[in-house]
Amino acid sequence: MRIKSKLCIVAVFSCCAVMSMGFANWVITQQGPLYDSLAGGIEAEHVYFSDEYLFIADENKDVSPLVYTPDGFALLDKEGKVSKTSYEGTMSVIITADLEKCARLSGGEALGISVSLRLTGTENFSPLASVRGVSCADRAHISNVRGQLAEEGDVYWASFSLDPSVGDSSGAGRASFTLEYTFVSTQADYTRDIYEVFYDSQNGQERGAEFSFGIAIRS
Repeated sequence: MRIKSKLCIVAVFSCCAVMSMGFANWVITQQGPLYDSLAGGIEAEHVYFSDEYLFIADENKDVSPLVYTPDGFALLDKEGKVSKTSYEGTMSVIITADLEKCARLSGGEALGISVSLRLTGTENFSPLASVRGVSCADRAHISNVRGQLAEEGDVYWASFSLDPSVGDSSGAGRASFTLEYTFVSTQADYTRDIYEVFYDSQNGQERGAEFSFGIAIRS
């Protein structure tokens, strides 16, 4: 009887041991700029940490935001005062590229870059729908600039090519270029689609909607 009981206990523990197999967790951490494949037969697409190659150096200085008023976008004079208003406004962002790292990444060829413009803090994305285009004055490093609103309307994509083979005059191995977004509205739609998205005129306070940028390198 004791032998039979012992055999039953052994059988139970054996079943538990078998049932415990296969529950190990795989934690994959990315420590480098690029992974072609990972051990264990798991394959991953090319992943780049873009902030090592392109970045916004100073958010306070390198981003020129939209300035809105109840009467339209504000055009500022040299002293920062409103000179006039218009239903067409611009917002710009200066992006810095590490040309040496970009050149090593691309093998000297042009890199495909995508910059996302999102509106956070709100579920109303009508200001993004007001973007009529994006441009860049730097023709030495940047070409083929295209802008497109996502089908969902929650992100505006700026796509372009970056040529890292063109050196910079400072010799620092970096180059900065400015993307400028043009927003166009009408007098009838401006208050609803833009001004009230950012500012609650009834309660006299900002709503907390903010733009955010993201940079991706396409492989």
